[in-house]
Amino acid sequence: MHRSEEDYLFIMKQYKWQIILSSILVFLPAAAGLCLLAIGAGSATSEAGGIASSVADGRLKAMIVTSLFCLLNHFLAVWLTLRDPKNRKRNQQMIGFIFWICPIISIFSCGTMYRIYTGASADQGTGISVCMGLMFIALGNYLPKTGQNHTVGIRVPWTLADEENWNATHRFGGRVWVVGGFLTMIGSFLPGALGHRVVPAALLVVALAPIVYSYLYHRRQRKQRTLSETQTSQSVQMGPKRMDSNQMDVGLKNAGQASAEYDKTGNAEKTAYSRRAGHKKTAYSGRTGHEEKNAYGESISPETKNAPLARKRSIYATSAISLGILAVILIGTAVLMLTGNIRCEFADDAFTINAFYWDDLTVAYDEIDSLELREYGVPGYRSFGFGNMRLGMGTFENEEFGSYTRYTYAGSRPCLVIESGGETLVLNGKNEAETLALYERLKTEISN
Repeated sequence: MHRSEEDYLFIMKQYKWQIILSSILVFLPAAAGLCLLAIGAGSATSEAGGIASSVADGRLKAMIVTSLFCLLNHFLAVWLTLRDPKNRKRNQQMIGFIFWICPIISIFSCGTMYRIYTGASADQGTGISVCMGLMFIALGNYLPKTGQNHTVGIRVPWTLADEENWNATHRFGGRVWVVGGFLTMIGSFLPGALGHRVVPAALLVVALAPIVYSYLYHRRQRKQRTLSETQTSQSVQMGPKRMDSNQMDVGLKNAGQASAEYDKTGNAEKTAYSRRAGHKKTAYSGRTGHEEKNAYGESISPETKNAPLARKRSIYATSAISLGILAVILIGTAVLMLTGNIRCEFADDAFTINAFYWDDLTVAYDEIDSLELREYGVPGYRSFGFGNMRLGMGTFENEEFGSYTRYTYAGSRPCLVIESGGETLVLNGKNEAETLALYERLKTEISN
């Protein structure tokens, strides 16, 4: 077995109990959700059927998916962190943070979902944003203490190639992440669309500002290095100092001794210094092979000779992976924030709301107690569900209805208020015309 693989297995055994315990804690909410679905917990909502039953099942499924997603991220983060030898020696605090961040997120977010499932009042969006802000603040304090490695931190070509750039970027990044954490927490309490703009903007700054800083720092270093090399070359071009007579005598004497030694052996050692590698190459005449040695006379293996090239390839590969992951996250966030649709399908005895990013909902016509068109919309804040700059779906709360279910577009003010079995559903279309069409269609189906 390769030495690095043996080291990795040894480290895994060393952290065995931390891995087992943290993984169990991450998976606990998923296990609880599966048990609740299996035994039919919350039978009151299940027997009620309609809107209440569909929403309750959706909350349990969301809790299970969230927990499993956290578990997958936990395994990936632990594996990548322990594989890097640099992390094992220098980043003990960060390793501890990696072990326990996913359990905290899983238990907090799923606990909020369970509270809403049981009927307790809780604002899930605000809670998750506050948790995210606290995480950024904690990471911001850890970042400056993170040593250079290929797993944890701001891994771009300029930080991986230069330790000074790494340290400066992580000091700056730590401050940015702390500020971004506070902005995320503040944005979670802002009303409606304003909060939806502040939180993504803070996340974008947290993700991009350290990368831009690292690049600018790299350019400044390169400019200073170029200026220093130019000054050095100019001083060299001024020419060497003229040797005095004593120095000339010593030089001639050494040259004569070297010539005599060459005549005696006939197999002189020829030495050339490599300007790039910083070692001297020694070739022996009369031998069939060619052997390279360093300045201490030690043989240079091909692996050692090619080490700088291998390190460059490793840096480029790690940077490409990191930038690729960042690009996927930013693109995915943009898609989630700007896309999505709500579509209603009408059958003979019921209509179904098909929604992107959220559970579908079916309501029977004979279960609808009342239908009302509100021209100026219905206020409320989301306590559980999905929301972006285009859609608002899930469980909302306001003073008039208390807790109610909502499937609405953000830019369309008129909406329908549907009462069914003691539950309230708020619905609209992409625009006023589509909302009016939904109202007329539902009024016709109810009257039949």
